[in-house]
Amino acid sequence: PERARDFQLSHVLRNAMIHFVHTLQHYVMFEVLESSWHEFDDRYKAAKDLNEVVCAHADYLASIEAKALLDEDGRRLLAGDMERIMDVILRFKTAQDALYAEAEQQVVGAKAGMRAALDGFTPRVSSM
Repeated sequence: PERARDFQLSHVLRNAMIHFVHTLQHYVMFEVLESSWHEFDDRYKAAKDLNEVVCAHADYLASIEAKALLDEDGRRLLAGDMERIMDVILRFKTAQDALYAEAEQQVVGAKAGMRAALDGFTPRVSSM
């Protein structure tokens, strides 16, 4: 009972973090990689020589870096924010693991206490 609020808040926060990570993965997968791939694929198919393929590929990589905010402008814009967010998520995971481990130890201790209390107990059976 005393930890119920901790568990509830922990679950709410964990779900918010999972939602953030899934949204980020979706963005990278569909808004960055897939759209950049379609652009590259169109240019690749229209290329007349190897130089055009090489240029299309270089633009493809640059497009991925820019859309994923990994280029110079993106790094300046985020300035390490994404690394700090991921670090907070990993530290939270460690804290939540400790919370679960503590709860598990309490349950194991309570079960052992109940077993000890019940040792030698013989229930009375009433006859009707």
